Amino acid sequence: MRFVLLCLLIMASAGLYADDEAVVQRLDLNQAYDLVENSHPYFPSRVFAQEATVLVERQAVMTPLPYVKVEVENLGEQGDYAFRQHGEITLSVGKVLELGDKALQRKALASERNALQMNEQHRVGAELYAEVARRFVQVLSDQQRVGIAIEKRVLAMRVAKVVDQRIKAGKTSSAEQHQINIMQSRARLDLLQAEQNLAISRTRLAALWGDTEAKFDVVSGDLFALAMHGTYEELIEELKNSPIVKKRLLEAAVIRARGKLERGKRVPDVELAAGIRYLRDSHSGALNLSLSMPIGSGARAKPAEREQQLLLQSEELNTLQLQQDLKFRLYQLWMEQKQTKVEFDTLNQHILVESENVLAEVERFYVQGRYSLKELIFAQQALVEAREERLVAATAYQLLKIDIEQLMGRSFFRGEQL
Repeated sequence: MRFVLLCLLIMASAGLYADDEAVVQRLDLNQAYDLVENSHPYFPSRVFAQEATVLVERQAVMTPLPYVKVEVENLGEQGDYAFRQHGEITLSVGKVLELGDKALQRKALASERNALQMNEQHRVGAELYAEVARRFVQVLSDQQRVGIAIEKRVLAMRVAKVVDQRIKAGKTSSAEQHQINIMQSRARLDLLQAEQNLAISRTRLAALWGDTEAKFDVVSGDLFALAMHGTYEELIEELKNSPIVKKRLLEAAVIRARGKLERGKRVPDVELAAGIRYLRDSHSGALNLSLSMPIGSGARAKPAEREQQLLLQSEELNTLQLQQDLKFRLYQLWMEQKQTKVEFDTLNQHILVESENVLAEVERFYVQGRYSLKELIFAQQALVEAREERLVAATAYQLLKIDIEQLMGRSFFRGEQL
């Protein structure tokens, strides 16, 4: 019953009901994802990038175009070089023939680059989904803070009523009334601050899909439903799917493909041309055939090939170091999440329960004059602080969960609710 009353107070404080027939617009996490997917520029840009990758691979397999060549000799006016008597005109068609499977190697390189680009798109998308989840959790947390601020104000009003009765009965001095007034003023200020923070966090969430103000009333989700991801060993195995790890592996694949392309340049390309030549002095023609190829292609390709080998070795070492760093980062997040879960359970199952019992007892005995106002206020503050600490622990746990999800490259609670 207390929980239901608290929820109603939260909605009333945020001004969610204009009248008895008003409809509360609720937003869950999956709906927030849908709004972002329908409006954020990342998603159409990803489609354009995917279409561009097809064109990149298509261009990579293109070979040099054939060409037409016209040569004119002996353009002089007179003598042995007079065009009229000794001119020669040659018309030929030629093409550079690529040898060494260079086109296939370029396609392989383009494919690896495209895979790297798509992985980067996935990483950026993971960051976007993580930001949606973080802002959603913050709104959930701020809603709960408004509830705590309302409870603090209700407790102050309840104490004020009891103090007023004791003052009228002559059982306590009027000085306690001033203390109560201060406590009520502070409770009002805390509620105003909590409502302001909630309004800001709601707007920050709505900004992700382009709204300048929140068009929803409340976000729905169970902030206090805490479930561990699994064992550290299970997470380590799943870490292989991290976009950060894949990026390094794909960068190594790009270097490897570039090295194969450089190795293919050992085989020189051949330029082949064939045509017809017209001789003016004899009014006759001749067929001609030409073939040309560079000398020393193998020696020239070796430095570039060696460069790619060294870059690949460096990239592999950097990848190993990155994997170690990510394992430590994952262990740190997992341990923090585990410790936060212990803190939450302790607060939720022990400290909060005991604080409620203590407050009930102090309130009962304060009416009888067996406890002072100071002790009553202290008991109330202890209960409120326990609720705030539980909220902080739950919020921190959910944010740590999002960090782990992002590190893993998972889809962030998609299909499940907070």
